[in-house]
Amino acid sequence: ARIRINGSTTARMRALRKLTGLVPGPHTRTLRAHTTTQELVGAAAALRLPSELTGAERAEHVAAVLELLSLEDLADCFVGTLTPSELTRASVAVELVCDPALLLVEDPTPSLDPASALDVARALWLHAQLGATVCVAVSAAGSALLPLADDLLLIGADGAAAYCGPAGP
Repeated sequence: ARIRINGSTTARMRALRKLTGLVPGPHTRTLRAHTTTQELVGAAAALRLPSELTGAERAEHVAAVLELLSLEDLADCFVGTLTPSELTRASVAVELVCDPALLLVEDPTPSLDPASALDVARALWLHAQLGATVCVAVSAAGSALLPLADDLLLIGADGAAAYCGPAGP
């Protein structure tokens, strides 16, 4: 017997996992406290980037993602010592370093200061500009991410779509 999800075998689902990334909300993060930020992002790169990349290429990619999210000064800090804002940026870095074609992000900006929110918004926007699909769930209308959205789905209190269409005017 084969297990199927939406008509696809689990083997197909494993292949899709390599193409997707998920940045969970702060209440569900499980980052390793006794690793440094660079080790954390580097481990994700080692596990999920193509094996054809050299160690130097992988390290360069990790450094670029850390810089994009203003984490380069925290590369040698243990994850357990990071602030909530820094943890959010580290969670985004773990997924962005893997260059997923589909990135799902759960409400990344509530715990962020304005500068960090802008870093995360810019990083997600750049990832989308490189051809990825980035879906972000936000709960606040004032999110720094809304001005960068192409499309918008507003869900009403009853769970039904209140609006679905272009985000701009």
